[in-house]
Amino acid sequence: MIQIEVQNVSFAYGSAATRKNVLSNISLSVQKGEFVAIVGPTGSGKSTLLQMFAGILAPDQGKILLDSKNINEKNVSRKWLCHKIGLAFQYPERQLFEETVIRDVMFGPKNLGYNDAEAEERARLVLKQMRITERCFYSSPFRLSGGEQRKVALAGILAMEPEILVLDEPAAGLDPAAKQGLMELLKERNEAGQTVIFVSHDMDEVATYAKRVIVLHEGRILQDDVPEVVFANHYSLEKIGLSVPFSARLRHHLCEMDILSTVAENGLKCDIMSVKEEVVTAFCRREAGHETN
Repeated sequence: MIQIEVQNVSFAYGSAATRKNVLSNISLSVQKGEFVAIVGPTGSGKSTLLQMFAGILAPDQGKILLDSKNINEKNVSRKWLCHKIGLAFQYPERQLFEETVIRDVMFGPKNLGYNDAEAEERARLVLKQMRITERCFYSSPFRLSGGEQRKVALAGILAMEPEILVLDEPAAGLDPAAKQGLMELLKERNEAGQTVIFVSHDMDEVATYAKRVIVLHEGRILQDDVPEVVFANHYSLEKIGLSVPFSARLRHHLCEMDILSTVAENGLKCDIMSVKEEVVTAFCRREAGHETN
């Protein structure tokens, strides 16, 4: 089922004299339950597109449809949109403001019309899902680590129970352990049926978690495919200034050395564990061949 549909969308910032095109005739759709990464160099339109998904920005041309409804029409309520899409800006912890963790997470549900008891019930449930210990519920969010603050900020969005989670650089600035923990939580949400769309500059992160990758360049879609296909064409990514996952680079070099089968024959496995398994398998085959000879 299509949840989001972008139809021929264009958008530009600035006045008529200084107008700069950010998105040019973009069209795409996102199915329910997808885990989508949007990547591209700085200024390619990634964050602008996310804000359009959430109805914060309206396209100059084209339409953004959510469950077949044009979200920029006047009869679309903000409450309905908040139930559909939860948007986390980059460094969402900077938006924390309440005296306690639980009050911060309750803020969103209360704004949607839930009473204190209902809002607290939602907040407690989501905080536990985000693995925030109960002893932190009544502490100041500003006493938590950066990774914990990030999870509290995301809990505030999840407490509104959006069907689609949209995140701009969700793991940016976190240490490796906190980054992995956060991405694993997003993976769990996706496996439970929630649609997840995220922007990232970390291609290893994208290769590990995303099931689909959309590459933007100069406001247009350059590629839109599974990670295996997108990262196989590493020259086109490097040409626009994007890095390639370590596992993809490793596999490419191993193929050039004729250690592994070619990408064309087998397809590219993007995560490092898959590459490791292929290396071991290739080595065992070679050893078996030597023994036969």
